[in-house]
Amino acid sequence: MANEQEGESENDENHLNRHHREDEPFIQLLENIVLWCVKVLAVAITFIVAWATSDVIYYIYRAIIDSPTHFFHIDDLIGLLGSFLAVLVVIEVFMNIIFYLRSDAIHLPLVLSTALTAVARKVIIIDYTKQMPFIMIAMAALILSLGITFWLLNKHVKSLHD
Repeated sequence: MANEQEGESENDENHLNRHHREDEPFIQLLENIVLWCVKVLAVAITFIVAWATSDVIYYIYRAIIDSPTHFFHIDDLIGLLGSFLAVLVVIEVFMNIIFYLRSDAIHLPLVLSTALTAVARKVIIIDYTKQMPFIMIAMAALILSLGITFWLLNKHVKSLHD
């Protein structure tokens, strides 16, 4: 009876290995298509970073030209900071793409950092007088959960190195 089960197990394993080998060219084709798409996204996001950076520089230039004596009011500063952080979020997404291209993996600390930067940007630019309380509670929960996840991940990585 034990030999029959071992034989069935070996047959199942051989069938899976044979099936895997037969699908290998197809899987490789799909992986190549995805890799090509990721490269296209990397090129596209490079243009987005350049465009957004030039937009921030133009925003600063216009603010200085329009009001040279006191070119930034608090609303202007918040808008400018929001624009800077938006560019940083796009750059971090680019870094995620490059990391994926180089290692064929997702770098979780970088993804979490990107998410934290995006949420921080939203917290900075949000108009608190126009938001519903449940939105603010949801944002606080999101920040807390991302922060705890980031902290736990860093704690785990440090424990691996000790």
